[in-house]
Amino acid sequence: MGRAANKDKELKLFQGLFHCLWNEPEKQQVMEYASNWLNKRFVLAGAPST
Repeated sequence: MGRAANKDKELKLFQGLFHCLWNEPEKQQVMEYASNWLNKRFVLAGAPST
């Protein structure tokens, strides 16, 4: 990860899961984590600012 150009990066390990995270029984946990990460960094066009 050190060579990735963007400074805003995060490594999250999901123990016991394999390479296709959205096909795991815990996919809801994975998708919620990814969604929260993205929502903290991006604002939807037209969304009211807080």
